[in-house]
Amino acid sequence: MTGFPEIKKDNVLGRVYIVHPGNAECCYSRLLLHEICGPTSFKALKTVEGIVHPTFQAAIRALGLLEDDTHWDHPIKLWEKYRESLLEDIGRRMERENRNIEPVVNIVYNQYLILLDDIVTSM
Repeated sequence: MTGFPEIKKDNVLGRVYIVHPGNAECCYSRLLLHEICGPTSFKALKTVEGIVHPTFQAAIRALGLLEDDTHWDHPIKLWEKYRESLLEDIGRRMERENRNIEPVVNIVYNQYLILLDDIVTSM
């Protein structure tokens, strides 16, 4: 390239533009452009281990580059799963502090939702 003697012409990538995440298939094709060496067509870009996938997203999944959230428990499931333990812990704490434990379920649930929101937001 003229003006850049340290860069050889055959090692220069073309310009890859930023794509809004709302335009999912464009985002996936952009990611594939960084992973697939020398694609000659969109079909080649969707081909992983000899299988032509119907979408760029499917090709990304086949490459193991896209995670889903199936490994995360959702908030209500977390509440259901850990409710008893949380209530026991909070109940003991309130007893140590000589506080009324009658409304503990609502208090704990609301505090849990606030805590969970903070955790999810920080991620």
